[in-house]
Amino acid sequence: MAAAQPASIDLPVGATLVPGGAAFRVWAPRAKAVYVSGDCNGWKQNAPCQLHSIGGGHWIGFIPGVKDSDPYLFYIEGRGSSGYKRGPRARLHRFRERSGELERLADSEPQKRGGAIL
Repeated sequence: MAAAQPASIDLPVGATLVPGGAAFRVWAPRAKAVYVSGDCNGWKQNAPCQLHSIGGGHWIGFIPGVKDSDPYLFYIEGRGSSGYKRGPRARLHRFRERSGELERLADSEPQKRGGAIL
C-alpha cells in the first residue's frame, strides 16, 4: 500500500478505480481484520492487501495494479467467523466453485470528483 490513498472521508464504500489501482472502503464494525482478495493478488490475505481501520467500523486501503473488471472480494476476519464478503457497489458478478461469488470492478463510466476522474 505504498501509493497515495484518496482522502478517506470522500471515499465511497466498495472499490473506486484511481490512477495506479483501486481504493477500497468497507464498513465492518465487528471485524478484527479486513483484506481485499482477488486475481490481483492470488486470492491471498496478507499485509499488502490488508485494509486499515479508520474508526467507526470503516476500513480503507489502496491496492496497486487493480484494473477495471478485475474480480475481487473482501475477506473479513471477525470475532466469531471469517470469510469472503461482497462489496456493496460492484456492478458485475460471476460465480466460481473454488471461492463462491466473485465481484468485478466495472467502472465503464468513471465518476468525476473535484475535477479528477476516479
